[in-house]
Amino acid sequence: MTNEWLISQADLELTEELAELLESIDSSSDGAALRQNIDVWSELHEPYGFDYEIRTEDGRLLMQSQRLAHAGESLSTAASSVGTVQSRDVPELGRLRVQETAITVLGNPRRLWIAVSQSEQQQLLHQLATVLLTAGLVVMLGAAGGGYLLSRRALRPVDEITRTAALISSNRLDERIAVENPHDELGRLASTLNTMLDRLDQSFGELKRFTADAAHELRTPLTLLRNQLEVCLRKSRSAADYEETLRSALDDTQRICRLAEQLLELARGDSESQPVATDPVPLAALLTDVVTQLDRIARPNDVTIELDESLTCSAFDDDDNASSFADGVAISGDCARLRRLFVNLLDNAVKHTPAGGSVRVHSETISSMIRVTIEDSGCGISAEHLPHIFDRFYRADDSRVTATGGTGLGLAICRSIVEAHSGTIEVTSEPGQGTQVLVSLPIHKDAT
Repeated sequence: MTNEWLISQADLELTEELAELLESIDSSSDGAALRQNIDVWSELHEPYGFDYEIRTEDGRLLMQSQRLAHAGESLSTAASSVGTVQSRDVPELGRLRVQETAITVLGNPRRLWIAVSQSEQQQLLHQLATVLLTAGLVVMLGAAGGGYLLSRRALRPVDEITRTAALISSNRLDERIAVENPHDELGRLASTLNTMLDRLDQSFGELKRFTADAAHELRTPLTLLRNQLEVCLRKSRSAADYEETLRSALDDTQRICRLAEQLLELARGDSESQPVATDPVPLAALLTDVVTQLDRIARPNDVTIELDESLTCSAFDDDDNASSFADGVAISGDCARLRRLFVNLLDNAVKHTPAGGSVRVHSETISSMIRVTIEDSGCGISAEHLPHIFDRFYRADDSRVTATGGTGLGLAICRSIVEAHSGTIEVTSEPGQGTQVLVSLPIHKDAT
């Protein structure tokens, strides 16, 4: 583009100077005047790179500029026809832009060639190319350096993430990724990974506590069982002593079995990958069956279980099927696990209600959920214990729980069952005023 523009400028100069030279020739009256006028034009223009050459029609040289004469060159071969403009390289004069035209000199037809040097243009193009090349190299180097610095700065958080991830293990879950800018993509990624690490740290912590608590709970009855058997075997004893030892060993064995069953129940709840069943379970029949079962435990302890009249109906048969689906509302879920839920809650309420007390069970429908409330007249639970009662192996009163044979897993199992059924469970209590357990479960879609 620049070269074309420079050529067009050279052609324009040729046209202007050709007109001036022709004017000098036309104003000549004789040969002497012609020579003088052309010499004047040549003296004025040759320093600026202009040359000329005049020949007869048959090609005989009449006049030419001094530079052409000294170089022994001719312009007559630079153009092929009148009016054409071409570029030509002359060894001593460099590159020339040459134009040919037909003229009349003192009444005789002649051919005139006029040329302008393109050396300055070539030099300018060379300088421009040098500048562009240098600037291009500088820009490329600057871009490469800047790109490297920017990429290093941009990838530094990735290196930090990689470094931190390499340090993280089950024993070093406290490591966290530094977040320089929480609003960009890498910052949000680092924040997300830190949140994930928080959850993993919490899960590993709960797993460690659960394992330690389970080992502790199993160790106590196993130690008692071993000690009883070792003492029994040290010397011969009467049949009554052996029987007493065996009965005590049986109690400890039953406690171990009960704890193992509860641990398996929690493990199944934690690893459950499939949704629970959504069969219709008639609530009234289920609670009637559970209350009938728990009443055998409550009556010897002088504890009364009161079931709301709206929930009283026929109980389940041996196959866990309700005798009638028309009794009250059906909830959606797994009948066996829901039975386990209410057995645990009522058993817990009965065991912590003193003689002469009562346990009341009633329900109410709230939108698409049904809420079952189990309230007892026991001694209640202190406020500092309420946030932890669903934690595994947590005991608000170790001595009382041990006396009743509890393991501290009952309420944790209840919460696991309720959450698996997309429900909620909460406990309200005041010391000396009793305890309320509120369980909300979804009503079966086809229930009427």
